[in-house]
Amino acid sequence: MAEPITEPQVVNTSTTDEEAQTRTVRAEIHTEPIAYGRHGRYRWQPRRASAQWERSRVTGAPWGPWRQTGAQWSGVTIRGDGSEGADRRERFWAVSPGNGPAEQAVAEWIISVTPSDEEE
Repeated sequence: MAEPITEPQVVNTSTTDEEAQTRTVRAEIHTEPIAYGRHGRYRWQPRRASAQWERSRVTGAPWGPWRQTGAQWSGVTIRGDGSEGADRRERFWAVSPGNGPAEQAVAEWIISVTPSDEEE
């Protein structure tokens, strides 16, 4: 017969020694109204843009690369009479922006503020 165990036994352990950093950058933007919706019948005026990145490391090790976790822009819809309507927000896909000058400008802004992997 086995003797009873009087000391606690560690059966399974898992430790998390991982650190993470996030960075969000926001900007006011000035663009012409952009067509959206079916056949571009509606317009909206983007006014703000933001982009987020994240990186992680095991404590004490070098940081991994920054990875973009999201980007969005927001503004107001423009009614047929030219007045401002409801707020509108849209996820921005910097990898495949539209061909318009506003999309290109926001994509260039995101590239310009993307953090460097070497920075501490």
